[in-house]
Amino acid sequence: HNIEAFGGFSAEGYRREILGGESSLFENEALRFYSLGVGKNKTIFSGLTEWGLQSYIGRFQYSFREEYTFSFAGRADASSRFYSDLEYFPTVSLLWNPSNRAFVQDSRFLSTLLFRFSYGITGNQEIEPYTTFTLLDEFGAALNGTSINGIGPSQIGNTSLEMEKTSQLNLGIAIGFLSNRFQLDLDFYTSKTDNALLLEPLPGTAGYPVAISNGASISNSGIEFSINGVTSYSNLTWNFGFNLGFNKNTINTLPNQTSITTGPELQSVSDWRILQTGMSVGSWYGFLSDGLVASGENPPGFAGQNLQPGDQKYMDINADGIINAGDKVVIGDAMPELSYGLYNRFTYKALDFSFFFQGMAGHDVANFNNLFLSDP
Repeated sequence: HNIEAFGGFSAEGYRREILGGESSLFENEALRFYSLGVGKNKTIFSGLTEWGLQSYIGRFQYSFREEYTFSFAGRADASSRFYSDLEYFPTVSLLWNPSNRAFVQDSRFLSTLLFRFSYGITGNQEIEPYTTFTLLDEFGAALNGTSINGIGPSQIGNTSLEMEKTSQLNLGIAIGFLSNRFQLDLDFYTSKTDNALLLEPLPGTAGYPVAISNGASISNSGIEFSINGVTSYSNLTWNFGFNLGFNKNTINTLPNQTSITTGPELQSVSDWRILQTGMSVGSWYGFLSDGLVASGENPPGFAGQNLQPGDQKYMDINADGIINAGDKVVIGDAMPELSYGLYNRFTYKALDFSFFFQGMAGHDVANFNNLFLSDP
């Protein structure tokens, strides 16, 4: 029997203060920045950003004959970014290592055999400090023909907001062959986040564009496979590694709606990203191309648009005879279905040569060069 226990406490924090000034429209720049007061336009700005995190961590592990291992780990975190005091994140794992059993010891090819299982909950506090609080800022208004300034709320707080929690199940197997010269790993995982953090759009009557909430549910599942090996002949040694990963990402639910469009404006295109139930986080939103207008055609266009031969045309999804927001659909997915990597290293006496490839497949990439060059 072997028992190990560990416990600890950690505290970390961050503080940043800033004070600055700007001045412009100098009649004479001889004094440079040593006399900012000479400029006609003068501004001053300051700011404070601060956050802290306190954590209690613990781990208990029991193993029997180096074949069966049970482990329990947990942590409790208190973050200044949220109103809650402590949030808990437990993890449990089981390991079976029958490498000392006769069916492994007597095998000519099998060297190591390992089965693993784990289930746990992890947390995410990575939001901007003060996101959960109601903030005040200065606003300007006109009163009786005079401009006045005042203080008012600039952001709606959320006292019930909590850390994002993700529960994950892992099943895996590791096999070693020929005195562990070759090793194979296969893992299956599935995870779910039921309280994902997101900026939820608010109706115009609220007076604020968005508010942060725990209203989304997202799941991921996939398989990871890797094989590593080493072989040698005389003074030449070859180490290699190859891995594959398949992942499926799905948005299960969104707060009070089935889709949210987001995305900063790029090349005059706005709201080009969409969060939609049943789709992945990396989905793109827009009009579906239907080729170019041919001579004699009269396809539907945007309101007030007269299409000419050679113009771009789009599919009328809702068949209302005009291209508008109702014709937008999911047109791409930036989330890769497959990721892979290949590593090789050759050593001959004092010479060493290695190379590494990695890539992704099954995802879409936006060609903004094409968008820019084809836009008249």
